[in-house]
Order: sequence, then structure tokens, then C-alpha cells
Amino acid sequence: MKKSLLVLAVFAWAVLPASAAVIFQESFPYADGSLITVSSGTWATSSGTVGQMDVAGGKVNLTSTESEDTNRDFTATGSGTLFFGLTTVFSALPTATGSYFAHFWDKETGANTDFFGRLTVRQTPSTSQLLFGIANDTGNTAVYSATEFALGSTIRIVVGFDFSTMTSTLWINPVDVSSPSVVDPVVAVFTGAATTLGGLSLRQATGIGTFTVDDLVVGTTFGDVVAIPEPSTSALLSGAAGMILWTLRRRRTVA
Repeated sequence: MKKSLLVLAVFAWAVLPASAAVIFQESFPYADGSLITVSSGTWATSSGTVGQMDVAGGKVNLTSTESEDTNRDFTATGSGTLFFGLTTVFSALPTATGSYFAHFWDKETGANTDFFGRLTVRQTPSTSQLLFGIANDTGNTAVYSATEFALGSTIRIVVGFDFSTMTSTLWINPVDVSSPSVVDPVVAVFTGAATTLGGLSLRQATGIGTFTVDDLVVGTTFGDVVAIPEPSTSALLSGAAGMILWTLRRRRTVA
């Protein structure tokens, strides 16, 4: 019995690090108000009018009528693949040319700031629906998915930036990494001293329409971000492991 409990304890603790590739998960569980204020500094203004981007009902509102861009930093990385996933619902259409509203950045500022993996949206002029695209670096035209979405659709989007190829990939409502995707083949180039990415930005700009963002996850594997991680799983394993170790200690004490 003792040996079995020990094996279970080791297994439980070994499983826990499997979710460690999640860099951060953001469900915006804040009071309603300005994102940079209610998040107590977790999010910061990177440009535009300070305090415009707001949280309401546990979701962030983005709109083309405001200008504030915000960012959340994380430990910079320069190898492997970085992914972010988010859930969005549009209530007003973007323009026919559209613009980008989320991206990784290198945490440099000024002329040498690099934005990679730019998630872009535009309107389809003929059907008045949404198209999503990916633009890998500054100045290149976004590559769009052919799938169209109506206003009010709940859409899960995943973006990956691969440091080995310096290119970005976009998945929309994917099941797994083999789901249909589009790649921007333009090779990104760091323009300043930084050769790593260490932040995720949300952007408001003319042309993006109006929509909410929720369940934002940044990670180093596709599986980290394709769906909303379930903290209860880790909590369950942690609790089970703790109970097993407590039982072992109690048995030793009784003996």
C-alpha cells in the first residue's frame, strides 16, 4: 500500500508541470472600468489615449472609435514557438480595409519597436461579414482566411509565431494544430537590439469595428491556447498529490 501511494504521489506531481507552458491566462475577472486601472497595473498603456480601453462584464471592449493600445508583458523568449489564443464577438463591422488588433511585441520602444503576429480583421464588401488575417511584420499585407463570420458569432482565434522560420500562422475555431490555417510567409526581422518577444498587445484603431475579447491565453504550445485551460484540473491533481503525501506522513506517524 505504501509503495502504491508513493507511486501515485510521484505521478501526480509529475503531471502538474505539463501545464507550465502556459505563460499567462487572462479571463479579465476585474470590476468594470478602465483596463489599466482595474487590472492594478497588469495591463499598461502602450499608446493612444490613456484609460479608454475598458472592461465590462468580464470582457475587454475594443472599438475603432478609441485609440488606446494596451499590453501585458511576460518573460521574454526568442526560441521555439509562441502562441496566443483569444475569444471574440463582434457587434459592429470593421471597414473593407480593416486593421490589426492583437500582436506580440519585443518590448522595445520608439523606431525599433517590432510587432509580430499581427491579428487582422476586415469586412467582406460583398457579404458584409468578417474575415480574419495574419500579418507577420511591419508593412506587409495580411494573408486572410477564406472563412467568413457574421456579427454576433463567438470565434476562437489562435496565432503562432515560429522563431525558427520567423513566420506567423493563424487558426480560426481550430480543433487541433492540424486544423485549417493560413501562414504569412513574409520573414519577420528584428529592427533593434531585441531578438526576443516579451509582450502581448491589444490595439484599438480606425477600421477594426467594435467587439469584445475574452479568455486570452499566451503559451509555448498550441495545446496551451486552443481552448481555455481548466485550472480545476491542476487544482485537482495538486489536491490529490497533497492528500497522498499527507496520508504517507500520517502512516509513518502512526507506525
